[in-house]
Amino acid sequence: MTSLLNLLIGYGCKITVYSYSNHGECPWGDAERTIFSKQFPGVALVLDRRSPVLRYWGKAKKKLSGVFPDWIPRLLGAHLPALTPNYDRLRKQYPDALFIVNYANGLLELNGIDPDCCVIETHDIDFLQFSKRFGHALTSRRIAEKFRSETGLLQSALSLLAIARTEAGMFRLFFPHKPVFFLPKYSVASHRNLDALQGGGDIDLLFIGSRNPFNVDGIIHFIDEQRELLQRFSLAIAGEVSMNPEVVEKASAIGTIRLLGFVDDLDALYRRAKIVIAPVDGTGLKIKVVEALAAGKPVFGSRHSLEGLPPGSERCAFLIDAGQISAILSDAASLNAASEAALAYSQSQASTGDIAEFREFLDTQRVVDWPSTVR
Repeated sequence: MTSLLNLLIGYGCKITVYSYSNHGECPWGDAERTIFSKQFPGVALVLDRRSPVLRYWGKAKKKLSGVFPDWIPRLLGAHLPALTPNYDRLRKQYPDALFIVNYANGLLELNGIDPDCCVIETHDIDFLQFSKRFGHALTSRRIAEKFRSETGLLQSALSLLAIARTEAGMFRLFFPHKPVFFLPKYSVASHRNLDALQGGGDIDLLFIGSRNPFNVDGIIHFIDEQRELLQRFSLAIAGEVSMNPEVVEKASAIGTIRLLGFVDDLDALYRRAKIVIAPVDGTGLKIKVVEALAAGKPVFGSRHSLEGLPPGSERCAFLIDAGQISAILSDAASLNAASEAALAYSQSQASTGDIAEFREFLDTQRVVDWPSTVR
């Protein structure tokens, strides 16, 4: 979202970010608001409190949308008065705003919205995530309902943003007349210098992850599978995943593993690393892979974490293989070649996807130098 906001700011859009101050996963306390205002001084932040009534209404809409997908337009348009005064005021102030909404389910969390003015930033396929995370068969009734709800929500939107080429292809197949933009990263090619990105290199392998269960399972599996490799090379784990009790217990038994906790300055952390690993499952393209390549770091990942990349990453993104990891870490020339390939790939046209087409779309929607709202 930070990258998307920076892109829209660069395009000259007038932006308002709307959310709930008591959001279940990302609440907006005083510290978060201060950070936001410093990072985005020209962007308005509008917050409401999500009451229990609104929360249960959102859950009811989600259930109904899966059972009766034809009701989705009416469910999305339904508005409960007096529960979101700031949102209501925002919609009156900017009646022609374009909404960019996180995830399809984000439409159901808003207190009334016309999906024809919404762009959905998908990130992941929710019904597949749910199936993998909780072990439900794709043919189960629960997953079928989630599929019906999610595809109905995606179908109702004006346009879709996908960060993985596999998902962009699926959306174009499902919705052939809808604008779908493949955007693995929200930026044009940067002109970073490899020397400026390289640092002391005191970290051989780096993994950065949130507390997402796929990150936890992935790094634990990597530690179990690569014990011999970790006898020779150091591994640093950063982010909330490093504070997970299972990860802490697993890492404590191996002296080459360091747990760094939450790290504010990722650029500085990447400069210390030689290789980044992404041993995770799930859906969508992993942002950690895109960020690592942009920092000039070769990536070793699971098949899933790499398959969403645009073509051309063969010289800098590899399937996890202990022998190849060892060979690159043991040879400075090989490591330097893979690092140069990562930076070149990140700066290539292929890695930016449909960024130019997305800009043209925003122009047609009259949101450049025009009010727009990002939720």
